[in-house]
Amino acid sequence: MKSVVLIGHRAAGKTSVGSLLARELNLDFVDTDQWIVQKKRMSIESIFEIHGEEMFRQYEERALLELSRVNTVIACGGGTPMFLGNQKTISKRFGLCIYLDVPMQQLLERRMGKSRDVNRPVLAGYKDVSDEVYNTYKNRQRIYESLADIRYDCNRQSVENTVRGLIELLQSHRETGKD
Repeated sequence: MKSVVLIGHRAAGKTSVGSLLARELNLDFVDTDQWIVQKKRMSIESIFEIHGEEMFRQYEERALLELSRVNTVIACGGGTPMFLGNQKTISKRFGLCIYLDVPMQQLLERRMGKSRDVNRPVLAGYKDVSDEVYNTYKNRQRIYESLADIRYDCNRQSVENTVRGLIELLQSHRETGKD
């Protein structure tokens, strides 16, 4: 199977879904943010603070290039698809790009503490979590939709149900030769 790239908003569940999906399909799993942290031996917050966002986006592009192999599920950071180099890499070097679409209100609930994502810091340039979620959702939605081969509606679905739905979808793609 070619690689599967998961994109979506911050707190959409890309890492949780991706790791379970990879396990169910007997594929490797890599989270680009975790990969960068491991390679650079520093937190993402530290990378942004010391090297800046532009350098972090270069690290993301390198991660995507190194990870573009078969039999892998890759979870991208929420901002990864927002940069042209990353868009080109995702569209040209990977099998399927799946957008895990979670409604804005559900993302806000996850970020405001009704789930385990409460510890994520607010991105620079936003006054609070609500401001970040609203504006990133508005600004990223179109890019995610245009880049994705598949938009998967995750509204109020558990990780397990999302993975089951994605497996069915991937089997359907394989049968039609779109793998």
